[in-house]
Amino acid sequence: MPKGSPFTRMCQLLGRPRHAGRVDMHLHTTASDGSYTPAQLLDISRRSGFSAIAVTDHDTIDGALLASRLRRVGDPVVIIGAELSITWHGRDLHLLAYGADPTHGGYCQGLADLRQRRAGRLVHAVEQLRARGLAVPDLDLPPVPGRRHLAMHMVEHGLAPSIQVAIRRWLLGGAGIRLEPFGMPLEQAVAMVRAAGGFTSLAHPPEWIDAAKTRELADAGVAAIEAEYPDFSQKRILQLKTNAAAAGLKVTGGSDCHGPGPRVPGTKSLELEQFLDLGWKPHQWGLHAEEKPCWEPFGKS
Repeated sequence: MPKGSPFTRMCQLLGRPRHAGRVDMHLHTTASDGSYTPAQLLDISRRSGFSAIAVTDHDTIDGALLASRLRRVGDPVVIIGAELSITWHGRDLHLLAYGADPTHGGYCQGLADLRQRRAGRLVHAVEQLRARGLAVPDLDLPPVPGRRHLAMHMVEHGLAPSIQVAIRRWLLGGAGIRLEPFGMPLEQAVAMVRAAGGFTSLAHPPEWIDAAKTRELADAGVAAIEAEYPDFSQKRILQLKTNAAAAGLKVTGGSDCHGPGPRVPGTKSLELEQFLDLGWKPHQWGLHAEEKPCWEPFGKS
């Protein structure tokens, strides 16, 4: 077929990886509560054709650092990120941190403090469940312990039929227990990430984050909100983007993938132009010396 013909173009498009040129900015690994190792996640992103991914484990950058070390020339850019546990207006929220210096002392200490609080919260949760009459065995705490780990522990010992039931029945209040808030105040988290040279985006904003609260986020120094998210309707996505634009905030997006299931990498993502519009500095991409990102000419050379 002649070069440039419609049929040739169609074949080229069909032969492209599913997520070619796109960016997933919300991915988890086994470093927190995901089931893909950093190596597996990098392999998936490579085969999917992503231009870049952000590894955003809960309160740790270990998974992101390993993925960054494992990437080869021509692979998708790996953004070292984290999903920080925070509190704001008396509620638990999550704040995505991107591009912070992984060697910054204050940033690393802040993450370590959050992980320590996580551990204390889970130990207390086990005590509360025992007080409710459940014979919960001692839990071997992982490096970044979370609600999902306790739910898995309950399933393994026959205390709940599934992780979802364990969370809904026992770990979200109601007839069960409510895990104690442990997050860092939003303003403190924003200042910490800024001091390390990064920026923040509010993860999966709940319904109470309206136009007025979005302006408050901007005033507090948050740079973006996560509008592209698997659980959001198109109406909610449009509303979030409208509110962000009015408040002068950027928009991020990602799958929030924790492993195989409905939220596979790329379930939600950004176009490359949207990703580049976030104002990155080249050193935040972790490229090898003299390497161009894969979306630039000769980026894979």
